[in-house]
Amino acid sequence: MTTSTSTKSKVNGQVSRLQAIADLDPRAAQDAAWAWIERLGAGLPRQAAEAELAQLFAAGAPAVVDGQTQGMFVGWTMPDAHLDRSGRAVRAIAKFVTERLGLMPWLGKKFDRATERGTNSVTTTAVVLAKLLAPSYRMRRAGDHWEGFDMLNRVEESVVSPGTRVLVLDYESIGANPWPINRVRDEAVQIVPGVYLGAKLWHQDNGYRLLAYWAAKSPIAS
Repeated sequence: MTTSTSTKSKVNGQVSRLQAIADLDPRAAQDAAWAWIERLGAGLPRQAAEAELAQLFAAGAPAVVDGQTQGMFVGWTMPDAHLDRSGRAVRAIAKFVTERLGLMPWLGKKFDRATERGTNSVTTTAVVLAKLLAPSYRMRRAGDHWEGFDMLNRVEESVVSPGTRVLVLDYESIGANPWPINRVRDEAVQIVPGVYLGAKLWHQDNGYRLLAYWAAKSPIAS
């Protein structure tokens, strides 16, 4: 995740303006940040969009989030030449599902800040896919959607954006997640209150590789 000086200056300035707006009108700041991330996602996997997302991620602070969020899959990054065979296979299958079939099984994430845990909110499609990959894994019904792929949350330095403190969503250490979820690490930063940008990483023998960006947002308190 590298960026030019001009991109860094542009992004940092825009983030500062959005954070100032958030003090006066949190909803306007949230809407503007969400639209910005959505626009950059439409530009992926072009280099300019990826560079701006990388800098936006670096400009964030560790996500402070509790409760249910609405998710958005931002987009796939350029293929990493150093991604291992398993990572390439997972990426190819996931891209086929999301791009060729037009399916988005992921709806968002739910966080329990007090216990430093969380889970993913998904559609029935995700339940079917999970059954194909891990027949013994059980999702949980939660109203009009399903929950599963639990995570442990903690704050530490990013493994792909050096110097950036992030909220880590750890699917490996919890022990109950099936392959390939147990090889995934999510990192999340807060852009403005209620809007979070995430990086989805693949864990392989020689470290982590960036696969994609995602975003989440929380309701603005009345």
